[in-house]
Amino acid sequence: MDSNNWWVWAIIIVAVIVLIAVLAGIARRRGAARRVEHHRHKAAQLRDEAQVSGVEASRREADAAAARAQADEARLAAERLERQASEHEQESAEVRRGVDERLAEADRIDPDVDANRDTARDTDGAGAANERMAGGEHVRDAREDTP
Repeated sequence: MDSNNWWVWAIIIVAVIVLIAVLAGIARRRGAARRVEHHRHKAAQLRDEAQVSGVEASRREADAAAARAQADEARLAAERLERQASEHEQESAEVRRGVDERLAEADRIDPDVDANRDTARDTDGAGAANERMAGGEHVRDAREDTP
């Protein structure tokens, strides 16, 4: 080997190493650029999915708010009905007390009421009529028709 040849081979080897390093750097940059582009695409895809999920979440929140409003409205209606029922119960209790007072007064002044028995009404079937009246039926007292 010639002394000049050795330098030529050394320069060729160095040039090949530099060329390989340059090509590896270019490939690395292209790979990095592809990864960056892939990450951008993936991020955009995740943002789109999140936006769709956000719209769905908003719809469900609106549905929940509507259901809560309906429940509140139903609760208020139930409370109103409960108050009405209580008022009706109080009114019916007052009417019932008045009826009982009139019946007691009638028994007190009726000469046919036996002091040993509760009332004459129980013996003539009026007690059953009172039970039917408590059940919501209207029963006419036959004693009102007799002179």
